[in-house]
Amino acid sequence: MNSRARRAPQQDRSRRTLDLLAGAAESVLRRRTFGEASLQEIVDGAGVTTGAFYARFRAKDDLLRHLEERINGEIQATTWRLAALESEGGDPVEFFRGAITDLVDIYKRNRGALRALIERSRSDAALRDRRLGYARESFLRVEDAMTRIAGDGAPEFRTRARVGMLFVTGTLREVFLYHEFWPADMRPSDEVLIEELVTAFFAYLDPEPQGRTP
Repeated sequence: MNSRARRAPQQDRSRRTLDLLAGAAESVLRRRTFGEASLQEIVDGAGVTTGAFYARFRAKDDLLRHLEERINGEIQATTWRLAALESEGGDPVEFFRGAITDLVDIYKRNRGALRALIERSRSDAALRDRRLGYARESFLRVEDAMTRIAGDGAPEFRTRARVGMLFVTGTLREVFLYHEFWPADMRPSDEVLIEELVTAFFAYLDPEPQGRTP
């Protein structure tokens, strides 16, 4: 067996171990804060040894950084697809609906980790700066693409796109990361919420919405 054939299974096992640790951490973080979560609880949930953990991370904080990078990668991939929409000639409304659907999935799957990152960023300046950088990059990408695709030269369009994105992302964070603070009978289904957010976003972007007098 050549060295490449030997490396492939090792790499597959390493990725599988990382996935197990990430999944176990997410499960624990749905019940506890990151400070409360013990390393032993995480490795037990992953079904791996502490040795397997330390073969990949120096400390528990490094696992949180790994979760941060994974989640950011998923969110960035969603916004990058919008940047490619102009050359592909796609429908911005359909893209936006797909992007919001993707974000809902990301928020739901990573609820514990995202809450842990938000909480940690209040006291961790480096993490806070990274999160601000992620947000800036994503927002600017959406603004640039939407302005090119659907802006029609309106000077206020970029500002509207930015405020609209604040509205959408703030709503998603409240509903999917902090839903225990909202009465269950007041929360719409995911499908209804997505459609209403898409409708509200594009109605707000319209420089001359229905009902406005010229």
